[in-house]
Formats: sequence, structure tokens, C-alpha cells
Amino acid sequence: MANSDNNLWDIYISSHITDSNIVWSGPNAQSLPLKTPVHIITAWNPLGRLLSLQDNKQRNQSLLNELSKFDVQLKPVIGHSAPKDWQEESFAIYGLTRKQACEIADMFHQRGIFELSENELLVIDTNSQNIMRQRAR
Repeated sequence: MANSDNNLWDIYISSHITDSNIVWSGPNAQSLPLKTPVHIITAWNPLGRLLSLQDNKQRNQSLLNELSKFDVQLKPVIGHSAPKDWQEESFAIYGLTRKQACEIADMFHQRGIFELSENELLVIDTNSQNIMRQRAR
């Protein structure tokens, strides 16, 4: 794996996931409001290409439309860096297999997804479906 790929996965694993009420992953993470495993998927900034807020919101609406085809529970969340200088609107989803979550994320040109258990945060490569990084949630 190239060094830039390693850096990318390191950035992913340092992310925090929150919503307006709770911390899903990061310091002071709280109990998850969905059954596990929970997959975190976004359609923002495909393959790292920065898009406008309007384009990203339209892409996430398309993602939501795709997710409505499945029998899932979902909640909107924000994936962000620790200083919150970067953030992406995302969805926390219960009811997909890892394979399904990766396939959906790949449709929206995402390199990776998050998978949460009660205790861990995993970073999953959408192409290989391999765990690239993991840490305590």
C-alpha cells in the first residue's frame, strides 16, 4: 500500500461521528441509538474531490433515495475531524451487511465506510471490504 493510502486511512480513523444529541464515535462516545453493526455512509466529496455544498446535499439525497430501497433504520450524522475544520453529512444505518454497505458506498464513489460496534470503530475499504483501521469507539 502506498504511503498516501496509509495517510488516508489514518485520517479516516481519526474521525469523530456525532449528531445533534450524541457522540457516536470519539471522545465521550455514548451508547448507540441503533442496533449494531452500524454503517456510516456518505455521498459527499466522491473520491476526495471537493464539491459544492449544494452538490453534496443533492448527492446525499440520492444516497437516501437508494437506502430507502432497503429495510433499514437510519439516522443523519456528521463525520468530522477533531477540530471540526472538515465535516461531511452522512447516514448511520442499521440493517445492511458490510457487503451491502460497501456496494452502496461504492455506487457513490466512496473509498471507505465506517462500521460501529458497541466498542469499536472500523474503517472499511469499499473495494476490498477489508478492515483498514480500527480503534475503540
